[in-house]
Amino acid sequence: MLETRGARRALIIAAVALTIARAASAQGRSSNDGHPVEISGGYSFLRDLKTDLDLPQGWTAGAAWRVSPVWLFAQYDEHRHDIPFVVGSADLRVRGLMAGGRMSAGLGPFREFLQVGVGSVSARGEIFGIASTASGFGVEISVGLDYPLSSRATARLLFADRVIRNDGAWSETHLRLAAALVWFVRK
Repeated sequence: MLETRGARRALIIAAVALTIARAASAQGRSSNDGHPVEISGGYSFLRDLKTDLDLPQGWTAGAAWRVSPVWLFAQYDEHRHDIPFVVGSADLRVRGLMAGGRMSAGLGPFREFLQVGVGSVSARGEIFGIASTASGFGVEISVGLDYPLSSRATARLLFADRVIRNDGAWSETHLRLAAALVWFVRK
């Protein structure tokens, strides 16, 4: 069932990506086109659909380089959830390191974007002193909005759908919501 839902979701996101890419190619230059580098950081929330678990303690950091009309990006995110029990607790962590490309187009005062990244995803859990780790290959498709705060700063809201392949199957899906500040570095 995960394969079917994941494939359907990927087709819908690919259709949106083609629409945004077409719109982006028809757009003029944006206000941040003069800045070839961006640095970002902020809060990130992760929902693991396989375990039906929220990891609310998260953060994200990244950088991107403009290779007109595409931004090439690298980003790292880390999420954590502590679950207290009457005796002891559980500590769960998920980390992702992604790299890929981003296209954008203007929408009123906002700049909408779509980015596709691939990379490594790892998870670690510890309960009552017993630890377990897992890692796999991830593909993440994100859509988002940038709102300019100044000529060198933007507020970013991002929604991401990450599918993870481990043990030979696309077995896990993470949904991620991030709110970040983006700083553009001048030429």
